[in-house]
Amino acid sequence: MAGMEHVNRRDRALLIASKNGDLSAFEDLVRLYERKLLRVVGRIVFDPYVAQEVVQDVFVSIYQSFASIDEKRPFAPYLYTVAKNASISILRVKKRGKEVALEDVYPSHVNIEKEYMDKEKGLRIQEALNTLPSKYRIPIRLYYFDDVSYEKIASILNMPINTVRTHLKRAKKLLGEMLKI
Repeated sequence: MAGMEHVNRRDRALLIASKNGDLSAFEDLVRLYERKLLRVVGRIVFDPYVAQEVVQDVFVSIYQSFASIDEKRPFAPYLYTVAKNASISILRVKKRGKEVALEDVYPSHVNIEKEYMDKEKGLRIQEALNTLPSKYRIPIRLYYFDDVSYEKIASILNMPINTVRTHLKRAKKLLGEMLKI
């Protein structure tokens, strides 16, 4: 854990320096993450040239959106999320047979920040779900994540349909309290 804290402090210091216009600090961030991002993006796009282009575009996008990046949060997960989303978006567009630049896929850093926040919110929901008692966790996963009907859940769990409704209602209430929704 201490190693991770060191990485976070290093990234935070480089991010703050970059935000303040220190180009060498930004170059250090690029050097630290470029090869790792190339591997991640390469596994998604399966084309080394496209991967290189995506990684370069991601760093340009990051550079242009420094003002919206919260340096109190770990930088690496944010960077990987941006790269993964950009890769998937490029694949979607290429699948339709169009060539596209990253700025066309992500016209503004606000979209990137929103997607990162949505992903973070999703992780919080998953963590909260994992803490629910199984009698609530199983029906809520079946209903909301697997799109299983009340009737089918009742059949699967061998319980009355009204019990399924009650468990779902209680699970939502507990999740709302945990997540302060």
